[in-house]
Order: sequence, then C-alpha cells, then structure tokens
Amino acid sequence: MAYNHEWSLPHGLVLIREATRIDNFFYMLTLTGSQAPIIVAASYTSNDSLKKLSRDRVIRAIERVVAKQPALGQVFVRQPSKRGKDQLWIARLPSLNAEDCISFIDHDEKDPAEASRWMLENIMGQWFDLLDTSKPYWRATVVNMKTIYFAFNHIVCDGRSGIYFHRDLLTALNDIEDQKAVSAPQHFVTCTDAFPDHFEEMIAKHTTSYLFWFVIKYLLQIIVEFFLWPKYIAFGDMKKYPIKPDIKRMAPPEERIKNKIVSLRIKPKTMQKILTECRTKSTTFTAFLDTVLNTSICADIYPGALIVRTGIVVDFRSFCKWPYEEVMCNMAGSWTKLRWTRPFFAIGRPTPAAEVGSNLEDGEINTDIPAFWAMAKHRKDHMNKYLKWGAIQEFLALAVTPSYIDDFTYQIWGKSLSTTRNYTSQISNLVSLMPREADKAREWRFTDTDWASSTHRTCIGPSLNITVTSAPDADCVINFIYIEGSYDPEAIPRIVQVAKARIGQIIGDRGEGLTMRA
Repeated sequence: MAYNHEWSLPHGLVLIREATRIDNFFYMLTLTGSQAPIIVAASYTSNDSLKKLSRDRVIRAIERVVAKQPALGQVFVRQPSKRGKDQLWIARLPSLNAEDCISFIDHDEKDPAEASRWMLENIMGQWFDLLDTSKPYWRATVVNMKTIYFAFNHIVCDGRSGIYFHRDLLTALNDIEDQKAVSAPQHFVTCTDAFPDHFEEMIAKHTTSYLFWFVIKYLLQIIVEFFLWPKYIAFGDMKKYPIKPDIKRMAPPEERIKNKIVSLRIKPKTMQKILTECRTKSTTFTAFLDTVLNTSICADIYPGALIVRTGIVVDFRSFCKWPYEEVMCNMAGSWTKLRWTRPFFAIGRPTPAAEVGSNLEDGEINTDIPAFWAMAKHRKDHMNKYLKWGAIQEFLALAVTPSYIDDFTYQIWGKSLSTTRNYTSQISNLVSLMPREADKAREWRFTDTDWASSTHRTCIGPSLNITVTSAPDADCVINFIYIEGSYDPEAIPRIVQVAKARIGQIIGDRGEGLTMRA
C-alpha cells in the first residue's frame, strides 16, 4: 500500500516502509498486554580492578551503538488505508533523548544472583507504550555502574540482538578514551541505514510446500487437542485468561500479564563437566536440557499426561542472503512439536530397586542414565534433521495472515494460529556472551550475563519460556519465565527443583554445582 502523503507524521518521524506481519504480531501482543519486554544483561569489568564504569563513558558508548544499529531508532505508526483499516508502518526518530534511553540506579547485591533475577523480573514489568512515538521502545538500566540491563520490546528485535547490543557496547567502551573535558551528549543521532525486511525474503526463498506441511501438522494438532485436551496434555491444568483484544489503546497495567522468574544457575566447573559429557555422548547442551525438562515434566510433574508439547527457538540469520550477521532485528522463529510422554516417563520412572531408596535424590527422583543419554543424542539428531524445516514452517504461517492490523488481530487472537501453542514450554539458548576477537585483550570485558524473554498471555502462545545464557568463567543461567496466576504457585518451582535434582544425578555431583532462586 502506498503511503498517504496527506497524513502528517509527529516528532519529525521519517517513514521507512510498511511493517511486516511479524511486526503486526508483536504490536498486537504489546497493545493487548500479552507480552512484556525482553531483557539481556551483561556485567562489565576493567582490567584495573579499582576502575568502574562512569556515567559519561556509558552514555557516549551507547551513543555509538545507536548510530550503528537502525533498529534502535525505529517506532511504529498506524495509517488509515483506503479500505478503512489500519496499516502499520515503520518510522525512524531522527534523534533520541538520552534520558529516555538510559537510567542509572544503585541496588543491593549481597546475593548477586538473586539481585539479577529480581532486576529481570522488575524491569520486565516496565512496559513500552507503542502508541507513544516520541520515545524509542528500548531502555538501558545501569546498575551499580557495573551491570547494564538492556530492555526492549520484541517488535524492535529478538533476544540474540541483545547479545549484539552488548558486543557493540563493549567495543565502544574500549574505543572511548577517558576525556574528562568532554561531556556526555544529551541526544543520540539514529542510524539511517536500511531496515532489514527478512520476512518477505523468507517467503520468497522457501516454497509453498513448507506452508502445506504446516497446515497438515496444524490440523493434526487440532485433532489431538480435541480428543485429549486438557486432561492428557502436559500443562493441561494451566489457567487461561482470555480477553477481548483492543488495539486502539495500550492495555492499562491491570490488564497486562505479570511475569515471574525461577532461576537455575550452573557453576562453571559443573557446566564444563556437563559439556564434556555431552560431547562424549554425541549430543549438545540444548538437547541435554530439552531431555532433562521433558523427563521431569512427564515423569514427575504430569505423569498422567499422554502428550507433551515443547519448542526450540531458532535463529534464522544463516538462512537469509541479507548481511544480518550482527544487525539487530527480528530473526527468531520456533519449532514446536507434539511428542508422546511415554519415552520420557520411562527415563524417570522409578525402578523396583529405586523404589526402596537407591540412587534417588531425596527419595523422590530417579533417572535411567543410559536411557537419558540415548534420548539426548536422539533429540540432537532429530533437531539437526528437522529444526530448520519445522521452524520455517511455523514462521511462514504468518504469510497467510492479512497485512491490515485490524484483520490480523481478528484472525490470530484465540482463533487459529495460536491454538496449538498454548500448552508449550519453549527453550531459547543464546549460548555464551563472548567478546569479539578484537576486544579480548582490551581494557573492558564481560564478567557475567543474564537474560529473560517474556512469555505470552496463555490464551495466545507458549506458557513457559526457558532462557539460557552464560559468560566466560561465569555461571550458566537458566531462567524459567511464566505468568503469575496461570499455574499453581508451586508448579514451576517444582519443575525447576526436579530438573536440578536430575542434572545432579546425571553428572554425579547430587546438585552441588547448581543453585536455584525463586
């Protein structure tokens, strides 16, 4: 649709292009209060142990990142079309007020791990109003002049882009010389480079056979849910809070979801032991965690379930021609799959010997370790074979939705494409936050990291997000994010407790290298 030149833009906005359907999706989720911000955090330390970040240095470094990444200057505007329906467009703010983008706070860190979990949960409750086009949809919160929490709405970019933000920021911190006479800028000039439009590229690149198989799989899942829901599906006791979507306004605080986080940390020595075992058993950590999670859910939490649905988040950057390597944008999709619970139940089912107390964690948890590793290898092989294919299918499902935001909301909300994703746990692994090669021997370096991605309102998408990341010589952090009130208060902490015990059994340290916080 052509831009209506009679329509005036506020705040000096520069119109870029029509929004894609994935933009429509995240726009709808935010305005209806159904998805909170994403946060990717990193701690920065100087080689000089007495030196900390300064306010001016951080602001000047972020100025450079804003000038490099076009996504940090984007907002979204709605234009009435000739059909009387709203069309969403991407626009660019020519400059940003520094005070709208950065805040500095001090926070008690007697327990740094708990402080990080609390900060993620707290910042996730600070929503961005997408109808206010005078401000960007992201913010950096600097805590104790050490840790920077980069929070952003999913319409700006994906979780991996948060890694790119911090890598750019580390480079900028190392490039900036101490200049006490130079004051920090009050405004940031935004990047004028092209905005990635990977959605249309993905549609053009892949054939309609992907959509055909998605429809077949979708219909199959509908049939399965019709006959089994909810009693025989894992997470079937999850509470739904359906609402009538209204995208003419920003949902007030009382109508927005509230995310809760349970954190599981794996100490570096224990993590190295797990990775060594994974390599020995020809599997990966993502497949390992997927097997731990599903065994715990199927054997210990929902032993009566027949079906479990799990998802893996996939990065599409390597599938596109545009040079996306470290450009902040939305390039994430997910592969969601229904699986029978019996194989996982068999791994965690107590054996006769175990029933009298041998090889149990606190007399409750049992794991058939050889069968576990066999399943973890099978999961890795299965992912290698089908992950890309399945994720592209689901991603391209948006291609059948209308481009108008009003029609889009009617078709997606609680009617069709969301139906088979409600009772889903989803793993998103950002792997390790590593500096660029050129920054490895320089003054500033990463010492810790953390991240959390909001789940969706339970009537529209995945009900449990599991995010994973680590930094060199730091804990691997696994966060379990869910909506307050959707489960029994003890349900998700119980899943984490069981997973912690099971990992301890598998690697033989009885959980001594793992800690949990809720």
